[in-house]
Amino acid sequence: MPSTARAVALLLTGSVLAGCDLPAAVGDHSRIMVAVDDATWHEVGASIVEALEPSRFTVREERIFDVAHVDPATSEDWADFRKLRQVLVIGEAADPWVATALKKVGDRVPRGPEILVARNVWARPQTVTILLLPPGSQAAEAAAVMPEVGALYLRQLEEYSLARMFVSGEQTELADSLARIAGFSLRVPAVYRVTEPEVGVFVFRNDQPDPSDLIRQVTVTRRPWDEVESTPRAVIGWRAELAARTTTPPQVTADSALVTRIGIEVGGNPALEVQTTWSNPPGSWPAGGPVITRLVRCGEYAYLTDGWLYAPGRPKYQYMIQLEALLDSFRCA
Repeated sequence: MPSTARAVALLLTGSVLAGCDLPAAVGDHSRIMVAVDDATWHEVGASIVEALEPSRFTVREERIFDVAHVDPATSEDWADFRKLRQVLVIGEAADPWVATALKKVGDRVPRGPEILVARNVWARPQTVTILLLPPGSQAAEAAAVMPEVGALYLRQLEEYSLARMFVSGEQTELADSLARIAGFSLRVPAVYRVTEPEVGVFVFRNDQPDPSDLIRQVTVTRRPWDEVESTPRAVIGWRAELAARTTTPPQVTADSALVTRIGIEVGGNPALEVQTTWSNPPGSWPAGGPVITRLVRCGEYAYLTDGWLYAPGRPKYQYMIQLEALLDSFRCA
């Protein structure tokens, strides 16, 4: 069970003023501090954690969020923990930690239960989600609303990840040129480099700020549809063959699908998706990561759209959102 002690690892030391007399927020968007009294946490803490810590397969099952708890009424650490970038306050309007957050929402105080969002309450930039409970409520009422709170956190993280991906702008002219010469288009952030290592193979790569720390890459190629077998194993085989030629060192693709999605559509065209993993070959620097590969039919052609990630020691879900968004933007010309 998450605890105040566990939360210490989530904090960075120091605090820098960021204007308006608010300190700089610490932590990142995947770390959530839950402010609620100990009695409520003891009763429904398991339900809160279940709602806020969904997992996603990357190279293993990975928690999307890390959750910790503090009782703001009794803990001496609340003054520090409330500076996290993501804070969830749970309680009635009369509870001091809820009342302070509500001042940032507006003059009207709803009765509850209601989910509200306030910005920059105790730090900047900060998002404080308020689970407002009606007076005299029971802990079970908080547990009943938690699935909705969890869904809100997922939407917020997806919106943040996508906005961050395109903060450099978009290569708007690229989509038109790809449509003319390659028969497809793709929304590509300006920070991505575009190369064609082989005729008909297009690579979109972002390895900034340091390729030893983070790489996101999408590769697109095609074959006549009648030369392709539309099965997960055939898609993995095509991906393995392509990666062995176009990556350095040549990636080794796991020979089985860990996740398969059949019957999906990409831009209105039928598609098949497999998720697996890649690794460097034996004898080279040990590295690996997740892979999302899709087979999309565009008329007489089958397009392979392949996204892979290298992010050692980092939470990977945010980058998987970005890869999926790039693959989702694929359109047949």
